Amino acid sequence: MSQSFCVEVILALPQACHRRWVYGAEAKTVGQAVAASTLDQVCHEASGEWPSAYGIHGRRVGGDHLTSNGARIEVLRALTIDP
Repeated sequence: MSQSFCVEVILALPQACHRRWVYGAEAKTVGQAVAASTLDQVCHEASGEWPSAYGIHGRRVGGDHLTSNGARIEVLRALTIDP
């Protein structure tokens, strides 16, 4: 099986920034890519909450959004303070 698909998944927490790459033979949805990276679990363990949303290059997208090769997916947490 060739690894022709790759996306980067990012989770920024106050104490650390986590970055994982997800590889595969075909495109995935944002939800599938985040689950494969296990950063949704990291978010839950660190904050006690599951991710509230996702973004691609600063634009909010849903978990069913189909990703493209080379995309950067941001795992977003709920705000604790309203700016």
